[in-house]
Amino acid sequence: MSNPDSTIIFSDLEGTLLNEENGTFDPQKFQTLLNKIHQFVTKTSTLLHFAIVSPVEVKFLKPILEELEDEFHKFNKLNNTNYRINIAACYDDRSHDMDRLPNNILPMLKIEDGNEVGKKRIVDYLTDSLGYRFNIKYAVYMGNGRNDIASMKFLRNMYRDNAFIVCPENSRTEIKNNSTYYAGKGEDLDGLISGFDKVLSVLNKRLNTQIKSHPDSGAGSEPDL
Repeated sequence: MSNPDSTIIFSDLEGTLLNEENGTFDPQKFQTLLNKIHQFVTKTSTLLHFAIVSPVEVKFLKPILEELEDEFHKFNKLNNTNYRINIAACYDDRSHDMDRLPNNILPMLKIEDGNEVGKKRIVDYLTDSLGYRFNIKYAVYMGNGRNDIASMKFLRNMYRDNAFIVCPENSRTEIKNNSTYYAGKGEDLDGLISGFDKVLSVLNKRLNTQIKSHPDSGAGSEPDL
């Protein structure tokens, strides 16, 4: 039996899911983003794996994670889905008892070669470990900073056109000006939502092209992407 097709989504926190200036979180906008993600996995007929990769410490991540998970629960209840945050990787600040730490938090040691390489190592580790149980067909990375660049390049090299890099306007110039990335209008969550609209537009064009190429594939069935 083959492994199920999956989409893995990686996201930074500050300047993406959280407001870059004050670290606040907008639940309504996050619900809109979840709806875009839901459209993506529905159109591609894939399972969703959602991972947070952020150079913040455990004591900062825990309350944010609780808010995000509450929004996932709300979305699941309204849409009969079963999405969740599978992994949240952050810095280990030794502020916690490992036995009491939520099992989806992955503390990582601070390393000497910088945040950018540290994030890429986590992305590499997660794609590799999930690959044993799932066929990762699509990868999405949502980020805006220098420490996201290596991870973005890694996923583009691994998944080619099936890697979608989504970034807001408040991204570094070399990120938002990359012609293969999907830069949205607006900062933080607004930019991610706008960028995801561009991803969905590309996805729809692929679907329509394949339907035209296989007109006898059968009504109601979606072609492989």
